[in-house]
Amino acid sequence: MKMTIGLGQIYPKLGNVPANLEKHLDYIEDATAQNVDLIIFPEMSLTGYQVMDMVPELAIRASADDPVFGQMLDASHKTDIMFGFVQEDARNRFYIAAAYLSGGKTVHIHHKVYLPTYTMFDDGRYFDEGQHIRAFDTRFGRMGMLICEDFWHMSAPYVLWMDGADILLLQSCSPSRGISTQRDDVRRPCSAIEMPRDGLQLCSKSISAPNGSVLDVECACQTKSSGLLYCHRFDMGGSAIFLHNALSTSDRRLLQKAQAQDES
Repeated sequence: MKMTIGLGQIYPKLGNVPANLEKHLDYIEDATAQNVDLIIFPEMSLTGYQVMDMVPELAIRASADDPVFGQMLDASHKTDIMFGFVQEDARNRFYIAAAYLSGGKTVHIHHKVYLPTYTMFDDGRYFDEGQHIRAFDTRFGRMGMLICEDFWHMSAPYVLWMDGADILLLQSCSPSRGISTQRDDVRRPCSAIEMPRDGLQLCSKSISAPNGSVLDVECACQTKSSGLLYCHRFDMGGSAIFLHNALSTSDRRLLQKAQAQDES
């Protein structure tokens, strides 16, 4: 089975949920036009990462009657969606969450389990820890979701593998410190997909095996003033892959060109 994955590599506006929601819906429209089967957004893509004490006012409920979550559910009639947000549960606890939506329904929600509390990271101060790591069924097979620090711990993907997940969807949103726009290692919030069977890796615009050899894959990149949309089409016939959309030097040039065109 062939599948097209879209990576919505965006710069969220910190604390501005309405603006970020509009950006999500815009990317979903573009992804639908390119026949994307699943679009993946970064960790906390609806809020930005370092929200700190804005958490209670930015949190949303994962239900159809929530005005923000409801619009994302409606959009999932067009393509499957994985996105990041701050979730408030029925007991008023707050989580870093990732949702998988399809056909207007919530397929699965994962709460970040491992909350970093070192250097610039202070997740444990503002959020509750997730309590479960579980795989779930989709129209493309059995999947699992992890968020940033979760997949630094080998136990987390192992649990998903033992629960039958053939595809791992990974989000992160690492903030930068001491990085200038002139350097080649400037990166954006990123998302990834991994199929942990044969250890193949798909990085940005190519698929490579563990030995570094590049494999053939259909890929298109759409530049937008708010970010980049990568679309990768590949055969799901049992090969393991890892899809990552970090910002490279060539990506940055494409983005700068798009921004210059919008300003002119």
